[in-house]
Amino acid sequence: MKIDFSNSAVWKSLEKQAYHGTIEISDFPPVEYKYFSELRQIYYAFKFEGLPKEEAEKAKKHIYRQYQENLQEYQYYSDFVKRWNENIQNAGTYRSEILKTSDIVEKYILAVKCISAMTGDEPFLKTALEQLKGVSE
Repeated sequence: MKIDFSNSAVWKSLEKQAYHGTIEISDFPPVEYKYFSELRQIYYAFKFEGLPKEEAEKAKKHIYRQYQENLQEYQYYSDFVKRWNENIQNAGTYRSEILKTSDIVEKYILAVKCISAMTGDEPFLKTALEQLKGVSE
């Protein structure tokens, strides 16, 4: 079952479970795993090791800020990898299409698209296609 970490009621329930020591985090995504693991340790220190309430609250705020930063980084990285994989697939398609066509202009366009996909350099694609328009006019 997939947990909706963006749902505030679910989040509060998970925090309660962390407080009571009943939370099961082994299947959590990395960022949530880290947050709830650290939260569980803070709650344990508060309940059993004499960590003052103010320090526990401060520590909780700190790890929550870290969680938000880590989540943004994780989402950025995930999006990057997704785009990268799409670019690799597109480059493979362009390479195949280059070999199938005998039209030199079409080969050029496909080659430029392939290079752009492999490098992630979209300005290169735009510039190269604009230059082709200038040559063909």
